[in-house]
Amino acid sequence: MRGVRNERRRNLFVFRRLRRSCLPRNDLSAEQAGRETVIQRVFVQALIMRKFLRNSRGVALILTIMIVGLIVALTIQFNRDMRAHVVSTGNIGHGLKALYAAKSGTSCGLGMLMEDSQEVDTLSDLWAVDDNLAGISAGSQALFPGGRFKLKIEDLSGKIQINSLVNKDGNYDIEQQDVLTRFLSLKEFGLETEEADDIVAAIKDWIDTDGDVTSFGAEDDYYRSLERPYHCKNGQLDSPEELLLVKGITRELFYGTEGRPGISAYISVFGDGKININTADIMVLKSLHDEMNVMADLVVEERNKDTTDLSGQWFTTFITDPMQYVVLKSRYFRITSDGYTGKIMRRAVAVVERKKEDFQTLSWKIE
Repeated sequence: MRGVRNERRRNLFVFRRLRRSCLPRNDLSAEQAGRETVIQRVFVQALIMRKFLRNSRGVALILTIMIVGLIVALTIQFNRDMRAHVVSTGNIGHGLKALYAAKSGTSCGLGMLMEDSQEVDTLSDLWAVDDNLAGISAGSQALFPGGRFKLKIEDLSGKIQINSLVNKDGNYDIEQQDVLTRFLSLKEFGLETEEADDIVAAIKDWIDTDGDVTSFGAEDDYYRSLERPYHCKNGQLDSPEELLLVKGITRELFYGTEGRPGISAYISVFGDGKININTADIMVLKSLHDEMNVMADLVVEERNKDTTDLSGQWFTTFITDPMQYVVLKSRYFRITSDGYTGKIMRRAVAVVERKKEDFQTLSWKIE
C-alpha cells in the first residue's frame, strides 16, 4: 500500500514539473519552444501508457492466447492441405493403374476377336457370351494387384448403321431408308408414320453435303433460326449422340423413357450398311423387312437352336424377298473395357474393323 502511494507521489511530482516546463520561456526561439512542447507531450503520453499497462496485467495473457490460437489454426490448415495433397497423389497413382488395366482389357478383347472364326459370327461365340467375358474379367485380378478390368464386346454390324442412309452421290440409299423408316415407325417408339418420315428426311439433310431441303427435313436455315442457333453439319455423324442435334429427335426418343426404349441402343455410326442377322436385336430384325415385323420372334427362336446351321442362308425360310444388306458375319465391333483400382475407374472404348487377316482401329476414346 505504501509503495502505491509513493508511486503516485512520484508521478504527481513529475507531472507538475512538466506542466511548469510547458510555460513559455523567453530565452527560446519559437521553433525551439515548439519542439520542447512536443517532447513534453510525448513524455506525458508515455507516463499515461505506463500507468495503463501496469493496471492491465491480463493483456499479455490475452495476446498469448490469441497467438497460440493463430498458430493452432495455421497448423490445422497446413495438416489438412498436406492430407489432401497425399490423397490427390494417391488418386493419380490409382488412376494410372486403372487406365492401364482398361487398356489391357481392350487388348484382351481384340485378341479374342482375332482368335474367332471369320466365317460366321453369332451370339454363341466366345466374345459374345457374358459368362466368358465375366470369367476373363475376374481373372484379370491376377494381372493387376489391387485392380482389374471388366470387358464388353458389341457387334456393331448387328445395329442400324445410320451413316449408310446416304450414298456417295448424296442421295438416299433406298434400302437403308426403308430400314430406318420401319425402325422409327415401330410401335415401341410411339411415333406416327409421318413423324418417322420427317425424321429420316432430317437425318438425310444433316448427312448430305448439299443445302437442299428433303421433303420435311431441315437444312442450315432451320438450325440457324433456333433460339440457340448452330449450323447443319452436312457430313457424316461422328457419334450417335450427334443425332440429338437433328430436327425431330428429342432426348426422350434418343435415350428412352420409363416404359419406352430409346433408339440409341440400336444405332451405330460405323459400318457399311450390312446387318448381321445372327447378332441383331429383335428391334433391328423387325426393321429389316415388312415380313420381319411378325416373323422376328420366330427368327430369334430359330437362331438360338443348337441344330440350326448358322453358316447357311437359314433365314430365307422366313423371308420370301431376298435382302442384299443381310449377312451372317460381322466386320465392326466395339470393345469397352472398364479398369478399376480401389474406388477409381477408367474406361477405354475402341471401335475396330475386321480386315482379312487383321483389325483396323477406327475410334479410340478414354473416359
